[in-house]
Order: sequence, then structure tokens, then C-alpha cells
Amino acid sequence: MSAKKIAIANQKGGVGKTTTAINVGIGLAREGKKVLLVDFDTQGSMTKALGIKADALRHTICTVMDKALEGDSPEQLKCYMEEFVKLHQEEGVDFIPSNSILAGMENTLLDERPEVRNYILKGILDIYLEEYDFILIDCQPSLGILTLNAFCASDRAIVPVQAQFLALEGFEELIKTVRRVRKKLNPTIDIEGVLLTMTQKNTNMTRQISESLRDKYGRVLNIYQASIPYTVRLGECAQKGRSIYSHDRKSPAADAYMDIVREVMAYE
Repeated sequence: MSAKKIAIANQKGGVGKTTTAINVGIGLAREGKKVLLVDFDTQGSMTKALGIKADALRHTICTVMDKALEGDSPEQLKCYMEEFVKLHQEEGVDFIPSNSILAGMENTLLDERPEVRNYILKGILDIYLEEYDFILIDCQPSLGILTLNAFCASDRAIVPVQAQFLALEGFEELIKTVRRVRKKLNPTIDIEGVLLTMTQKNTNMTRQISESLRDKYGRVLNIYQASIPYTVRLGECAQKGRSIYSHDRKSPAADAYMDIVREVMAYE
């Protein structure tokens, strides 16, 4: 077993990164895969959406990074994570939480040498390569040093794109960033797929955004066949700390995310 590491990334906020990370992750677990979710957002969005009071936590991905920067060995880091950091969600996934303390790590990393600051997350996650099938990283809405770390740690990236007219604003910069990382820092990373989220069936806006995305990028990027419909049920999930599958298994969003899970599992 060697885990496939996937960054869920877009520098725009509110496009469904956290929702996608959680529901793809738990969907993979429902298919029998061992999954580790990593909250790498300074807002702790995934941690909160999984029902944890993020800012009350003393031990998070940030404290693990601190220990790695202090020189702890992989064995020491793993013992620390197993005892204090890694949590389990009742729907079958493990996760590493985050909170607002992570924001200070950006300045800390900028003072480190490039060979350290760019790969600190990779060194941590590689400890678990043989224990999980998938490791999903929920990135913050920026293309800063933390997202760069996530790209350096990952084999591929999933890019959620909201079905709105400004959805593709900045999208080209994200593609360029991934390509620069592949060229200079991590030759294995690629964009696995672009996922259209918050779609509204039979509306001109959704149709136009979908057509624009496929016309402009369909020849060079994989655009997932499935898309995620807009529904308040997905918003309710975060309030209840659960996935769409346990909150409303008959929701069209649950079916759509399972379609994405199958695409992720089939991807080569």
C-alpha cells in the first residue's frame, strides 16, 4: 500500500473545497479505502465541519510542523501524532485537525531554507504512506507558502470550481502554479480533475460556466463528468459534523459525490 496524496485546492474561497475533501474522503472510506484527511486551512474549516471546536485544540497540524522544524525524527513525530493529534471520525476516516494558529506558521516557514520550508508537510505525511490508501489535504484559499507545501506533498490536485460567472477568475494562475511546482519542486504532481460545484440544473449560468470550462480547458485538463448540485443539505452537514451520506443519503449531492469518488478511484 502506498497512499495517493491529493490536494483539494483553489485560491478562491467558498467554492466547496472543504465539503469536497470531506465527502470524497468519507465516500472513499465507504468504498473500503483507508483514508486520512488533513486540515491545512488556517480557518480550521474541515475541523469545524467534522464537529470539532478548532480553536480549543492544543495539538494540531501546526504543532506537528513545529516539532518537525525542531528536528524530531519521523518516529517521534508519529508517536506524537498518534497520542495527541490524529482524530477519528465516526464515518470511518482519520483526520489531522487545524486551527487559526496555523496562520503563524507561514511567517515561520519563510525564514527557513527552501529545502525545508517547501517540504515540511511532505515529511510529515510520508510517515503514513503505508497505512492509508488516500490522504486528502484541504488547502486554504490562497496560493501562499502553505498551499505550496500541500502541492509539494501531493501526487495530484482536485480543483473545485463554483458555477458562477467569476468562477474562472484566477483559475489560470492556479494552473500555472501547479505547473511551476511540477517543474521545479515536485515532478509527480498533476491536476487530476476540475470539479464543478454548486450547480443549478437547467439554468443558463450553470450551462454557460460548464461549456466555458470544457471549451477552454477540456483538451488539457480532466473535467469531471459529475458535478455537485447546489443544495442547502450540504451546508447543514457542516453544522452537524457529518457527511452528506449520513445526513441525507438520498440527496442528489450524495449521488454526485459518490460518482466523483468512483472517478477518483479509477484515475490513473
